[in-house]
Amino acid sequence: MKLTRHPRRRRLRRWLDGAGSERVTRHIEQCARCQEELEALSALDAAVVEELDAALTVPDDVSRRTREALESRLRSEAALGVFVDLFGVAGDLVRLVVDDTPLAGPGDGGAATHGDDAQADTPTTDGEDAQADTPTTDGEQR
Repeated sequence: MKLTRHPRRRRLRRWLDGAGSERVTRHIEQCARCQEELEALSALDAAVVEELDAALTVPDDVSRRTREALESRLRSEAALGVFVDLFGVAGDLVRLVVDDTPLAGPGDGGAATHGDDAQADTPTTDGEDAQADTPTTDGEQR
């Protein structure tokens, strides 16, 4: 059976994709207009493929740029950490100078004290221990 009219563009595209019928193939072989349309569709497909390839191709320097950005961020975070540490030291110094509060030592959980409690382990002027009323391990009073 012979085609009485030209195949639509959708049918020509299917023919290009390998899904065309014998009838369409015979028509295309004899029709210059449909052959031109197929060439235009093929050129369009090639242009689309070329554009997609260009858009999806990873730039050559993407690895270098990624590494440099990561290193820069790590340096910035390290600098921020140093700044925060220095800010903490400055706060401790201000507290030491202004408040006359001793700094918390390692392991004391911030329980450093000042004043009467700080003198609890120091001997009195008469040679007796400041903790004279503290019971000993055997239960007796000192």
